[in-house]
Order: sequence, then structure tokens, then C-alpha cells
Amino acid sequence: MSTIPDGYIDFDDLRAEVDASYTPEQRKEYEDAGSDAETQIELAELVYKMRTEAGISQAELARRMGTRQPFISDIERGGRTPTVATLNRIAHATGNRLRLTVEPA
Repeated sequence: MSTIPDGYIDFDDLRAEVDASYTPEQRKEYEDAGSDAETQIELAELVYKMRTEAGISQAELARRMGTRQPFISDIERGGRTPTVATLNRIAHATGNRLRLTVEPA
């Protein structure tokens, strides 16, 4: 185990200090942001899966949707959250049908 030089703080100690400083409202906001990020990643993976299972490139998907390849790239890397309408267009362009379900947490 390494020794932390004077003037520096252990990352875990820093994280604990920051966590302790959150108000209940800030903690909820932080947790909500984490949940939103997870959803964004899941959507990115879904779009990638639909596209690759259809055997098409980002450029071809974009062409079929009437958009540009960077738009598809942004979605697949999690930099943009697609709307339900966009997900529906992607589904149709990849030969799929979009169905939304809700499950208990």
C-alpha cells in the first residue's frame, strides 16, 4: 500500500467528505443524475444492438432515418438521449418494432 504525500488527500476520504456535505436535496439530485446516466447508457446499447443486428452501418441507419451519421454516433456513445419518437424511427429503420414496458424496480 502506498503512502499519500503531505498536502494530498486519499480519494476515498475525499469522496466521503463530499458525500457528508450533501444536503438531502443535493443527494437526491446526485442519485437522480446517476439513474439518468444509466438509462442513457442502456438506450445507447439498445440502439447499437438494433443497428448491428440489422447488419447496417451508422451511415446507413442515418440514411434510412433521413438524418446524419454523427447523430447516430452521438446516441450510440451516450452523448445524446434519444426521444421515444427517435427510438421508434430507429426501430423501424432496423426492421424492428418499438414496445415500451414498465417493470417493478
